[in-house]
Amino acid sequence: MEDKSNDEIERKVDVFQYRVEYPAPPGPRVVTPFNSILEWLNFICEHEQCSEPVSEYMIAFSEPPRSLANLVGYNHEVEEGVPISRIVFQPRQYMWFELPEKEYGGLTRDQLINKVHSELKQFFTTQQFKRSFLARGYNISTNFQEDVWSL
Repeated sequence: MEDKSNDEIERKVDVFQYRVEYPAPPGPRVVTPFNSILEWLNFICEHEQCSEPVSEYMIAFSEPPRSLANLVGYNHEVEEGVPISRIVFQPRQYMWFELPEKEYGGLTRDQLINKVHSELKQFFTTQQFKRSFLARGYNISTNFQEDVWSL
């Protein structure tokens, strides 16, 4: 029988660092006057501004039972070899939007994704969007899928 105590074992560990800022979580109750994602985004376009360039606007959706959406703008850069995503835009009003149960409540995850992307595609064709600061971002994405709109 061979003595394996002198065998060399090579172990390689890759470490990947990435820093991302996340928006502060909403309070226990999110109240908004909107009935759809389109109404919410139209309000933001009408009442908000972002003067600096933004790499990516992210529309993120939470999982049920609390179906919320939020919008933030990120700039992506590399500092000392580490990719960093910093929040550079958050709406002052209505950063969080609770998806109405009547409209979105009974949908499966796939149905929700399809509905959201359909509504966003419709939104991107509006003059409200085309004149807004959102249209000047390099891309808009959701946490369901990569870019849904790109410059």
